[in-house]
Amino acid sequence: MNRVRTLLVMVALTASAAFAQRTDLTGLKFCIDPGHGGHSGNDRPPVFSDIPFWESDGNFAKALLLKDLLEAQGATVILTRYTNEYVNDPSGGDNEPSLTARWTTANQNNVDWFHSIHSNAAGSTNTSYNYTMVLIKEDKVTRQPVWPQAVTMSGYVYSHIRAEGRTASSSGNIAAGVYLDYTFYGGLNGGFNLGVLSGLAMPGELSEGSFHDYYPEVSRLMNNSRRKMEAYGIRDAFMQYFGVPADTNGIIAGILTSNFGGKPINGCVVRLQPADSVYTGDQYKNGFYMFDGLKLGTYRLRFETPGFAVDSADVVVGSGVTAFVDRTLRSTTGDNALLPNVVLHTPAHTAANIMPNQVVNLTFNKLIDPNSLIATSGNMLIQEDGIPMNRSAWAINGNGRTGLAVWPSNPTTPWQFNPGKTYSVTVVGTRDAGGNIQLDPYTFSFTTANVALQITPIEPFSSNLTAWGSPATSPASAGILADSVSFSAASLPRVPLGTGPASAKLHYCFDSSATSWLLDLPLTSGTARDVHWTRSSGILEAYVNGDGSGTLFRFVVDDSVDVFPDGSPSNIEVSPWIRIDWVGWKLLEWNLATEAPGTWVGNGKLEGTLRLHGFQFSRDSATIGWGSTVYLDQTQLVATMSLDAVSDPGAVPHTTALQQNFPNPFNPTTMIRYEVARASQVRLSVYDVLGREVALLVDDHEGPGIRQVTWNAAGMPSGIYYCRLQAGDAVSIRKLVLIR
Repeated sequence: MNRVRTLLVMVALTASAAFAQRTDLTGLKFCIDPGHGGHSGNDRPPVFSDIPFWESDGNFAKALLLKDLLEAQGATVILTRYTNEYVNDPSGGDNEPSLTARWTTANQNNVDWFHSIHSNAAGSTNTSYNYTMVLIKEDKVTRQPVWPQAVTMSGYVYSHIRAEGRTASSSGNIAAGVYLDYTFYGGLNGGFNLGVLSGLAMPGELSEGSFHDYYPEVSRLMNNSRRKMEAYGIRDAFMQYFGVPADTNGIIAGILTSNFGGKPINGCVVRLQPADSVYTGDQYKNGFYMFDGLKLGTYRLRFETPGFAVDSADVVVGSGVTAFVDRTLRSTTGDNALLPNVVLHTPAHTAANIMPNQVVNLTFNKLIDPNSLIATSGNMLIQEDGIPMNRSAWAINGNGRTGLAVWPSNPTTPWQFNPGKTYSVTVVGTRDAGGNIQLDPYTFSFTTANVALQITPIEPFSSNLTAWGSPATSPASAGILADSVSFSAASLPRVPLGTGPASAKLHYCFDSSATSWLLDLPLTSGTARDVHWTRSSGILEAYVNGDGSGTLFRFVVDDSVDVFPDGSPSNIEVSPWIRIDWVGWKLLEWNLATEAPGTWVGNGKLEGTLRLHGFQFSRDSATIGWGSTVYLDQTQLVATMSLDAVSDPGAVPHTTALQQNFPNPFNPTTMIRYEVARASQVRLSVYDVLGREVALLVDDHEGPGIRQVTWNAAGMPSGIYYCRLQAGDAVSIRKLVLIR
């Protein structure tokens, strides 16, 4: 191999010295062989049903184009064949020149160089191979190149074809992309020499420019401009080898694709300015365009393909340089023309007093690539008081749109927002399935209420839903297709704030022939019915994963269960209807103290002790379709305690008092608020049931005011504790319940 390398260097130096004074190829004679031909048994037929492409069609066109390019440089060019149409004779053969006839043509014309143009093939299903290689004749005795000069020339051919065709690399067994034919076709176990090279009296090589069975390349090779690019590559190799200065004219070429699916565009129209020349592409699914013969300078490309938004690009063309400008054009027809954007979000922009356990929901106008939504940074940002924060996101599709649910993500604390903070949400760069990109950032902000939450779980949902009655057989249900209704547990999607192992999946279909519709999902038994509360107790909540169908949803509660323990139809109250126009998770709330009930069988008033009765669904003219699938999770009652006016020396209470801790029960932290009416020595401590002091929270002289401290009971056992406040002569005690 060292001998070969030394020989290659000597040949290259000799060639450079011999041809350094040339200005063109005048006086040189080349024989160009167009390879297999004639749409016969020697030719590779079409591989793909929608592209009628024979290998010879491309190679013969390349040979004709190369002939013109070489002759423009003063060379004499002889082809081994001047047609690609042959008539089969009765014996099954044809009058296509034999391999021997081809090298004989070169010898008889005493040419300086021989080159055979071919395309490669994988020999099996090819979804990725598209490299360039060049073969030269090997002396099978010495295993060295018969024509060492061909090694140098073939290296140039390989490099220039790759540069113009943007093909993949191949290693070669003698140089990059250059192979010895006998070794390549058999190696040490015996091979063969290429017949078209076997009898040459001068140097030559055979190029495999690209692959005949790689779909994108085949569609491009149907384009004569793409064929010319390979012809340029071979011409430039000849010029480099024979020391001819490189062509000073440049080329601009590229591939245009649609933003929907990334497919090449048929009939592309590209205008080159200032020359104002127009290139119109073909219909062979390649999107290829090309301008050649360009002088050094700056040009503007205008992409004016009908059905796509006009786009432009400025391109600097250097001397002898090919500038590739690929472009993805945005369709202006149908769904492809619609850029991704947020059409609905929760919370509303600048909304205040949002519950800290809220989920941010963004509903987009179309289906979105989830990889462009839930990346950890860049295109989805939440900031707390201007500082970026960790977040987790779940994407889900429904009715042709994608919804995104976002929660703060912190493994050491509950996944909820902090109270009394301002949050901003920004989404940018999302993509749809067709590659449309959201161009403008979408931003909104909201402020959480400065409250602490005491959450009482009612129905967390689990794999066992036997406490729920069948919506298909509920007497209250009407206008539904009973055999198309199902209610079951689902492991996903889940709300990360929830405590149950599953969510509940409800699928149903309304009857299109009915005139009114109601689907009743009743809670008939179980511990959820044991959770009672009053109107002033707080907010009834449930997380609902919507499908954007516009279906109507409402809460249902039993009223006055202290009077009617078994329930009474006339005492069933409902919340106002909530339209499910979002996709993905959203926290639904019924503020029992401030929001009046809707209208159903009750009297429209909340008058006594309440409990959950279930949920109901309906439809109206704004509902999309007749079927829907929603998920329910974490139904709960939430009470709040304001964190405002804490430690405010200007707030002077009338009495000294210890407030009930919040939350209670708790695990492991709880907030304790106390009021001091006049300056005194204050001592706030916690005792266990045996009267032992387990925590001293305050021991100081304090002036009048309202204050709050937090007790972290980490490491303490579950049980009952007592908090004792002594301020001067005033003493107050509260019971605390720690539950692990």
